[in-house]
Amino acid sequence: LVAPLLAPQPRLDLAHARKNSDLLNVAAAQLGWKVTQGSGGLVIWVLFKEDIAERLKTLRDGEWLSHLPAMREVCGKVALGEALQARGASFWPRSWRLYDSGLDAVCSEAFAGQPAALIVKPDK
Repeated sequence: LVAPLLAPQPRLDLAHARKNSDLLNVAAAQLGWKVTQGSGGLVIWVLFKEDIAERLKTLRDGEWLSHLPAMREVCGKVALGEALQARGASFWPRSWRLYDSGLDAVCSEAFAGQPAALIVKPDK
């Protein structure tokens, strides 16, 4: 008997993924892809546009370079919040930006009427 040829497990190279690595590791696991760090793969993820030229120099046959313009900015909580607010997105639980409202106003609204939890996330 001859064993059937199996396609190699797709690989996702995250050497230049930086702060996107956690999310991409989850996606790769769900897809059944192997994650590498600089040894190449079917998809090479690049976060910063400055890394594109460097990574293109070493791109091998069959590899795809993945770069989403503005991904770096969208991953920032303030930039994402501003973009979503501009589009009229509404959220539950309520979200605030301290530099817009001030800490006293945020706390007054967040804790008005009932006990609540307030989660604070820095932008960087």
